[in-house]
This record gives sequence, structure tokens and C-alpha cells, in this order.
Amino acid sequence: MLAQERFTAILSILKEKKTVTVTELTKLLDISESTIRRDLIALDKAEKLRKIHGGATLLQKEYKTVENDLILREREHIDEKRRLAQYAASLIEEHDFVYLDAGSTIMQMADFIEEKDAVYVTNSLELAKQLSSNGFQVYVLAGEVKAKAMAIVGIGAVSALQKYNFTKCFLGVNGISIDNGFTTPDMQEAHVKTEVMRHSKKSYIIADRSKFNVCSSITFADIMDASIITIQGISQEYKDETNIIEVAM
Repeated sequence: MLAQERFTAILSILKEKKTVTVTELTKLLDISESTIRRDLIALDKAEKLRKIHGGATLLQKEYKTVENDLILREREHIDEKRRLAQYAASLIEEHDFVYLDAGSTIMQMADFIEEKDAVYVTNSLELAKQLSSNGFQVYVLAGEVKAKAMAIVGIGAVSALQKYNFTKCFLGVNGISIDNGFTTPDMQEAHVKTEVMRHSKKSYIIADRSKFNVCSSITFADIMDASIITIQGISQEYKDETNIIEVAM
């Protein structure tokens, strides 16, 4: 493979994953580690990416102000989402009072939650249906239905949350960046997420690697306000700024 072809392939992979390791590139492109490292140095000097210890990350944030429908988001990065959902579900303990939001990764948790001696609150109509069918005690927020996500939002939802005190909350996110924190394109969902975190002893953001170095319209929390559950391979700058829980695939 010619150098320019390798450069194009590396940048294409990085655009999809946002952060990538030398080991991943070696396996995906069937190229030696020494060649990959030289290519990353060259691309870093050309300001096409940022070389980090053990890999590379996107040079600049990507801005996303539009959200896809839930059914489309559920199909994206599905293997990562299910692994993250499995790990997150394992954190739920006996007697927990848990909030689960309407994120596409959070939806996957329904297949892995086992703790029956916990109480669950959600703004996701679909998730409430699944958990209830599986025999869990579930409460749904009151408020306006956002059709695109089948989620309860609005003043009614925020007001209802003020009565709760959660031991843990699990939230999805559209973008994560050092400067802008946790972001979402929807103002009403942002208000709900902010209020949930205010009333939670422990907050978890569950995000596949595509969400890093992405900024959406509304910041709902600072990057230090929650632990981030993600797949291994996140750049060191994020590890330095927040509590990252890296999960192996």
C-alpha cells in the first residue's frame, strides 16, 4: 500500500472512531507498527490529526447540531454500545434507585440489567416498556413526548425530577469535548439531563468512541461532573481531565 493510500485509510478510520490506537490500525490495515507510527508522525506534522501516546485523535472538534431518529442511532456502533451497556448494567446494585435516560446506548441496557431489588426511573417510553415486561419496578416521568427519541421531556419532566434522589444515573450524550463538556442538540433534553445529574449521587455518561471530540448545540454538564464509560483507546487528554472507565471489547 502506497503512503498516500495509507494516509487516506488512517484518516478515514479516525473520522469514524474519533480516537484510534496504533494496535488497532496495525490490525485493520495489516501494516507494521513501525510504519503506522511513521505515518502518524507525518500526518501530525501535516496537521491532519493529533498524535498521542499509543495512537492518534482528531485534530479538531466536529460540530453536530442535528440528531438522528432513535431507530437510526440504535444501529450505529452497535457492538460498542452493547458492550458498554453490559458493563453499565453490572454497576447496578441491590437497593439502588436508578435513573436511565433515553439514549440509544442506554436502551441496550435493558438486555443486561438483572438487579430486581432496585427501582428504576426513566424518561424513555420504550425502555420503560422493556423493563416492565421483564418484571422490574419502573416509573416514568410526566411531561411532553419527544417523538424522535420516544422520550419524555419538558417542564413537567424537570419538575418531576426535583422530587427524586437517585443513587446512580446513566445518561447518553451526543458529544464530548474538553472545552464544551457533555452536549446534546435538544434544549429540552439538556434541561432534563442537567436536572437528573443534580439529583444523583453518582452520574455516569455512557459513550462510544464516536462521541469524543464532538460538540453539539447545548452543554448540559461539565466534563468533570460525571464518570465516562467508554471503550478502551481514549486519548490521554481525556483521562487527565475526567474519570474515564475504559471497557474492553
